[in-house]
Amino acid sequence: PEALTPVETSSRDTASAKAHRHLQVAKILEQKGRLESAVKEAGKARELAPESVEIALKLGELYCRTGRSEKALETVGEIKTARRVEEAAIHLISGWAQRQKGDLDAAEKLLLEATRLAPRSSRGFFELGKVYQAKGQSDKAMQAYYKALARIYGEDKTPEAPPQ
Repeated sequence: PEALTPVETSSRDTASAKAHRHLQVAKILEQKGRLESAVKEAGKARELAPESVEIALKLGELYCRTGRSEKALETVGEIKTARRVEEAAIHLISGWAQRQKGDLDAAEKLLLEATRLAPRSSRGFFELGKVYQAKGQSDKAMQAYYKALARIYGEDKTPEAPPQ
């Protein structure tokens, strides 16, 4: 009996592991354009790991992609983080959702902060361009769209912001 090895439980059956699998499925579904199914999978992941910032951010993004701005704001509003990259993502999703709701001033403020925190964010500049376009500020919209495209095609000369 002394020679028997103790049995360890599999880490694949933890709530965290299950949540991670749901998140991975959500990302695959998103890539395939099945956004409603992706939202459901990300929602299951969030139920299993409500403290996960990564899951909350992905769910918030999916809510924006499906036009559910209130749900996006609610989801990212619950996130507690001190990391700069996560703070930038929260501002981005919040600004995106505010733009969808029609609150262009709030969206502009949030997106400017998002692009300040993450100056290489193509999505941040794209959403900022949409805000300026909706406000009728064509020159600012074109500049923001140009910055978004420069980041997508690797022509961005902006240095990465130092971590805080």
